[in-house]
Amino acid sequence: MRDPRRAVLCLAALLGFARAWAGEVPPPAPPKTPKVTVRLHDGSILVGKPEAEELKFRTEYGLLTLPLGQIQRVVFGVTVQEVDPRAVAKWVEQLGSANYPEREAAHEALIEQGPKVVPALKVSEAKAEDPEVKQRIATLLASIARAAPDAPQHDRIFARQLKASGKVELGELSLETRFGLLKVGAKDIESLEFDTLKSALRENFDRKIAGWDLASDGETRWHPTRRRAANGGMCLRCALPDQATYGNNVHAAATSPSMDLTALEHPELRYQWLAFYEEGADSFLLEISTDNGDNWTQLFAHPQSTGWEERRVPLSSYRNAQVKIRFSFASDDSEVREGLYLDNVTVGEGSGDE
Repeated sequence: MRDPRRAVLCLAALLGFARAWAGEVPPPAPPKTPKVTVRLHDGSILVGKPEAEELKFRTEYGLLTLPLGQIQRVVFGVTVQEVDPRAVAKWVEQLGSANYPEREAAHEALIEQGPKVVPALKVSEAKAEDPEVKQRIATLLASIARAAPDAPQHDRIFARQLKASGKVELGELSLETRFGLLKVGAKDIESLEFDTLKSALRENFDRKIAGWDLASDGETRWHPTRRRAANGGMCLRCALPDQATYGNNVHAAATSPSMDLTALEHPELRYQWLAFYEEGADSFLLEISTDNGDNWTQLFAHPQSTGWEERRVPLSSYRNAQVKIRFSFASDDSEVREGLYLDNVTVGEGSGDE
């Protein structure tokens, strides 16, 4: 006796083949809207799902409409806002004042404006007849350039099989987060990172910490906490658990799992940190190892900070390696302070800018 289930399966396969032959191929399922990490210029980070399903991106070759499921990363260029030309003219005039405090006040006021004052200053430099004023404007322009070197004026988008420069056509981003619907103005956004982006490590310490080694030779150690967390969840803190400070004469380290960087074209480490410690006596280091932790190379020595800061570390010289990263702290036998905090550690595809 024939198996009726086999007959049904055969009939279904024949019907599918017939529909494909006739050109009646069912449309592909729409791409799933990915989660996105939104980094703001003020250092804040938001995570959620965008309401939109696509992003419009204007290039010199025309307008691109990209499904969010195809985008990996968007980096926004510097938005140069207009500055009142009357204020600039007044400050430039004061640069030629015989009164030293007045000249210094004008200098500081122009420095405060940052890159947005550069176009007006260049016009003033060209028109200036006083050699001293011209020299002071040149000094100002050099100072502003050092403070914001090579800041791109265009937006950059990284998608599957596409890298392009242009302008994101976005007034504001509507984001569904665990706190509800949030709307963020495009001018406040530094970058968008979609969960389609290749990464070797993503850790915000909000859940069980997998693969991290939190070692210490004393009671002071790295441990999860809600205290001062960058985004309202959890972070790592290096201190005496449930106490206000760290202890004396301690070595504590938070070591990541081993990561294979071979799949990343431009590997980059990004993380947020906050540090209250005796700088010059104690130390807070970022290190990397390519031999499973037998030897370590220092990448960065953290200074003290007054608020959360973000650090980006290109790892292109390690792109074909298996690596671990380590955040290590050592204290001496004198003053103790609140301790160190670490959050949102990512090793993924960078922009390629060293």
